[in-house]
Amino acid sequence: MNTLALHDVQVDLCPSCGGLWLEGEELRRITQTFAENIPEQAKRYEELLHANKSLDASSSAELTYDDGVTCPLDGALTKHFVYAGDSGVILDQCASCGGTWFDGGDLVRVAEYLVLDPREHAAMELVRNANRERETFARDQTRVLSMLRSPSGIFSALLFLAMRTYENYKEIKERHPF
Repeated sequence: MNTLALHDVQVDLCPSCGGLWLEGEELRRITQTFAENIPEQAKRYEELLHANKSLDASSSAELTYDDGVTCPLDGALTKHFVYAGDSGVILDQCASCGGTWFDGGDLVRVAEYLVLDPREHAAMELVRNANRERETFARDQTRVLSMLRSPSGIFSALLFLAMRTYENYKEIKERHPF
């Protein structure tokens, strides 16, 4: 981990994934400073956000994990939570030390949540979801086409498509439990 200064707050930066580790009150201090000084320090924040976005773009593999990440301070397993309850930004917090892990780009999404009109935020989230779904579809299409090239690939391709359909069904059912 490298150290990065965000105003008067020192945070830990993972050079390989662009993730940030904020300890204790650092998250509150950064978001408070951001919310209070947007007009006066827009250029400074813009540079910070672009630096974090470039790190996020360099690690395009989406992280998937059921539990949290391991706390770099005490080794405890962190728990997921949604920043501000409705931001759509999933962070990980250590119950023992109070530190918070931001995946690469999460700081940008928190900043956007703080400064954007809720409608703009919802529109950006829709665009992100559409891009994610487009990438997943392209990956699945490539995988199915490669399966179909072999004689026994038709069964594998059908099985894969059935499993993907079931996963999509479960996801929709979780979002809309009626």
